[in-house]
Amino acid sequence: MCKILIASDRETSRDRLKSVCIARGYSICAETGQPEQALILSELHLPDIVIFNFRCALRTQILIVAQIAQIGRSVKVLVYSTLGPSRSTQAYIRAGASGFLSEDDNDKLTTVLQGMAAGFTMVPINALKQPRVKLAHRDSSTFIDRQRPLLIPLAAPSPPGKTPPQD
Repeated sequence: MCKILIASDRETSRDRLKSVCIARGYSICAETGQPEQALILSELHLPDIVIFNFRCALRTQILIVAQIAQIGRSVKVLVYSTLGPSRSTQAYIRAGASGFLSEDDNDKLTTVLQGMAAGFTMVPINALKQPRVKLAHRDSSTFIDRQRPLLIPLAAPSPPGKTPPQD
């Protein structure tokens, strides 16, 4: 059974999240209304997923998400926000969050929790798009087609007949 820690500064959000999680068969190991307590309770209970929803400074949120993510690979952080995906979403992911969900997408909560419990990073695709940047000079080497995704190979293909080196 997946253990969940609910960390939100709004009691109504905690109650709603708690009822959805319990109805879907998840176990609530703890809940808190203070961001700093989220870190302490995460270390104490080692939940599978921490649902993180606070209205404090972005810098504080990112710092706490990073500290929770460093507890261990088994603890995953879902940032549950009143705002939709934005530039801060990428900052949460870089800090170690495994998921992002807007409160507007509350009906997707079960799907996101299932994906995170299975080990996937659950982030809306539009949150991963690069922000538009104005370039002072653009030539063929700096132009990126925004309509097609940029694919970066993980390793150069080996020539026919050769096997790639093993680590």
